[in-house]
Amino acid sequence: MLKADVKPDSFTFTSLMNGYYLSNEVKNAKHVFYAMTQMGVNPSTETYNSLLGGLCKTSGMSSYVWDLIDEMHNRCQADERTYIYSCLVRTYTSNSLIFALCKNGDIDKTIELVKTMIKKRIQLDICTYNILLDGMCKAGRLKNAQEAFENILIKDYQHDIYTYNIMINELCKEGLLDDTLSLLSQMEDNGCMANAGTFEIIICAPLEKD
Repeated sequence: MLKADVKPDSFTFTSLMNGYYLSNEVKNAKHVFYAMTQMGVNPSTETYNSLLGGLCKTSGMSSYVWDLIDEMHNRCQADERTYIYSCLVRTYTSNSLIFALCKNGDIDKTIELVKTMIKKRIQLDICTYNILLDGMCKAGRLKNAQEAFENILIKDYQHDIYTYNIMINELCKEGLLDDTLSLLSQMEDNGCMANAGTFEIIICAPLEKD
């Protein structure tokens, strides 16, 4: 294209980046991204989504991802896919940028990201909150998780059994028996019935914290 004096556009560069990601050549994809900016081609939302999606699948890239989102805000409009760019890292759920941040223990950055999404009126779904709750609980941030959980109830999200199981698991780990039983009752009142996983959590987890 260059020899024919045809200037590639953002779609062309994005397609090339996607090809490198399919071949697990993350560094080459990043080189393409920087090459397009040096050539004066403005990255589109889809270009950033492609780069973010690839980086979410690459370990040790969470800090770079965060910087990239800050850069993106100065160039083009982020959309829901930007923040909830799913990649199948686990077999039982879709994962996202939020999962990548939580996995690396960047809970404060995760909370800030979610607040930014809400401020920009990007609709969050229950999967987003489940990832957030799970990350908070694994980081020992029970108070933050409880606040986020209450926010789910207040906004009347269609919470599922996985949402409750995350919280019940953490309450059991903290030895908060009364809170656990209260949440079980609340869950049933909201029409969400306990499953085998719920009872396994209660039976296996110590209800007295050392």
